[in-house]
Amino acid sequence: MRLGITIGLMFFFFQAEDGIRDAQESRGLGDVYKRQPLFMEISKTDADKLLRGMDNINQRIGAILAEIQEAETCVAQYNDTQAHLAQAVAPMKELLDSGTN
Repeated sequence: MRLGITIGLMFFFFQAEDGIRDAQESRGLGDVYKRQPLFMEISKTDADKLLRGMDNINQRIGAILAEIQEAETCVAQYNDTQAHLAQAVAPMKELLDSGTN
């Protein structure tokens, strides 16, 4: 007795959701970007909001730059102090080194 096995194959064809029905050659994104406007009109209210936001950012940047300048001053003072301490300690170190020999 022969046992017959039937294999059924089903193929599903999915269509793109954007409604493309026919195969078309892609024009690339260049055409899309060429159609974009160079300038955009906005209301005075929106323009005022943008300007206030930019002013706020500029104030924050100014505060950060002031903190950086203060930190640079502290580093310079620290380096000066280290140099002065090294000069003050050098004679003592020489004295100690000469006494141990």
